[in-house]
Amino acid sequence: DACVVENVLLSGAGTQQNPYLIGSALDFTAVSKANVEKGVNFSLFSNIIVEATRSEQSAFVFNGYLNGNGKTITLENSNCGAIYKIGEDGSVYNVGIAGKISTSSYDSVGALADYNAGKIEKIRSTANVENTAGTVGAKGIELTLNNSQENEGKRGIAGGIVGTNLENAEVYNCTVSSSSSSTGTVKASIAGGVIVGLNYGKIEMCVGNGCFGAWNAKETGKSLSNYSYGGAIVG
Repeated sequence: DACVVENVLLSGAGTQQNPYLIGSALDFTAVSKANVEKGVNFSLFSNIIVEATRSEQSAFVFNGYLNGNGKTITLENSNCGAIYKIGEDGSVYNVGIAGKISTSSYDSVGALADYNAGKIEKIRSTANVENTAGTVGAKGIELTLNNSQENEGKRGIAGGIVGTNLENAEVYNCTVSSSSSSTGTVKASIAGGVIVGLNYGKIEMCVGNGCFGAWNAKETGKSLSNYSYGGAIVG
């Protein structure tokens, strides 16, 4: 369903001059669990704490414009990004992301968005992102590069900002930072990137100062191998 003034309980009109105002987790959830059309504008005016759940968000695409105004979205008890997918017409600007995402079931996760087909700019993240899904070994890399495997839990991709940056998508002027090994970490069974886990689009002027590793952890029952990929910008 389209996200319009009649079915979202937010103040504002959704225009550039009078955007919908997001000031609570309830407000944000109304957006992340709706199909938001092109031209609908949102403004985050308060730091918020949200629980992001993949099963409740994966049917929806964000094609609007969100101005974060430098405020922070903190993820708690979450197994996916704050937004499941940013569409081709979607844009998110000037948002901070903190907290933690952890999954052993989903192909691609990122702190802001699991998938991006639009434009992301000036995002700052200290969130921890961990994905222990995926098939270890050469077959795992083959599955990682195969988009037909989406949502089958076989690809093990994690990104500090975006899980998978799709073709023609843009990630610009974003930063992931870590003050210790407990913040700004990215871990993935197959492909882990401090900014983007798997990239088909454009990434410019981004800085990855987080802790990262593409790893097949012993505690998951998967053997350590040479078939995982990790990078300070892209996995």
